[in-house]
Amino acid sequence: TVHLVLDRRGHPRRSPHLAMLQPACAALLSVATEKPLCYRENTDNNLALPHSSALSCRMKMHILALLALLASAPCASARHFTLVVDYPAGASDTLFARGSGCGLSWTSGRALQRADGGHRFTVTMDTSSCGAAETLEWKVTLNDQQWSGGANYRANISSINADASSFRAAPFFHSATGSYRILSSLYSSKLQNSRDIIVYFPPGYDENPYASYRDVVIMHDGENLFNDSTSFGGLSWRCQDAVEELIGENALHGLVIVGLYNTADRMDEYTYVRDANYTQNYPKGDIYLDFIEDTVLPYVKRTLRVDLDSPDARLGIIGSSLGGLISCYAGYTRNTYSRVGCMSSSFWWAEENFLNKLMPSRSPRQSVSFYLDSGSAGPGEDDMVQTEDVRNKLEADGLVLGANLFYYLDHGGEHNEYYWGRRFHEPLTALYAPVSARAEPAARARK
Repeated sequence: TVHLVLDRRGHPRRSPHLAMLQPACAALLSVATEKPLCYRENTDNNLALPHSSALSCRMKMHILALLALLASAPCASARHFTLVVDYPAGASDTLFARGSGCGLSWTSGRALQRADGGHRFTVTMDTSSCGAAETLEWKVTLNDQQWSGGANYRANISSINADASSFRAAPFFHSATGSYRILSSLYSSKLQNSRDIIVYFPPGYDENPYASYRDVVIMHDGENLFNDSTSFGGLSWRCQDAVEELIGENALHGLVIVGLYNTADRMDEYTYVRDANYTQNYPKGDIYLDFIEDTVLPYVKRTLRVDLDSPDARLGIIGSSLGGLISCYAGYTRNTYSRVGCMSSSFWWAEENFLNKLMPSRSPRQSVSFYLDSGSAGPGEDDMVQTEDVRNKLEADGLVLGANLFYYLDHGGEHNEYYWGRRFHEPLTALYAPVSARAEPAARARK
């Protein structure tokens, strides 16, 4: 069915998909002209309109003329858009784009033009070549021989308008591993302590200085994330292994992990309500989360190549045990995070306060994606039952499994760094799966 929207004068209104109507209009025109639309009545009343439509002959003739116009007229509403690629290619190198539509192919590339001999490469296209597709999946090649690393780029064609017509990429080609390093020790005047910040830089971060990252994860217990020599029990999560494996499988874009070391006040900082079973517990969870928002995030924006101001930015917070509890609490009570990972969370804390008191007092934001998991072995079966109860409550409050709620049960998994690291790919693929990027204003793409 083709719906034609007319203005008061009977002219078709402009539509970004008008070009897609032209083949259909031509077909309808061909069918419509096989028989006359109107017959002149004779005195015997033997002839009548061929259909019982309420449209008059004059209206039918108007529609016929409109179909002819649409079938023959050029697409005035096709919009141009630009793929913008930033990469420090050599002077003799050329970048190409391959893809699944809009005139691109996966078998051979379309050359991008270098701007002023610098690091920027562009190719301009128009929506008339995209047909009915709403998403363009594409990737960059170096000299049309070497694929860029990581997941394919996805451009939301339907987001193109007069004010936003660019899609940006900053690929890498020669990096298989990332790196991590301690950047600084940050002081909190409210907590009256300092802690180290360890940052993981994904493959390509050093290779392409023009890349900025919109996927960022804040994680707790930073000393346990990457390095066995600093980890509790001598065994770390080795988060880098999961990230690099997924990037190597083209299942993930690069993301930056910011790990906050814990302190002697770990129990207080990772709890928001007092548990009477711990007489020395003085909850500072809200102060700790304020520290992240007021000190850590400004430092991250100032120091690292991240773009957390983009509408496509995905800032997450992930932790395990009490770190999982404070992460879920942050996702429920703060507007800062759109991705929340709660692994083997201590939902038992304070007589299951999170489930019994906090969750009934407010509803989760539907724009936030929650990931929950647990093992099934060891003391308390790694809080498997309590985690399932929280999952069920989130579902009852409107979150949808597989959409903005994710759950994983690690059969046989126990409550320690080995098992959290072994399944770290689960929250990554759930919370940071590649999505279609919206078109950006040209001025923003020039940043």
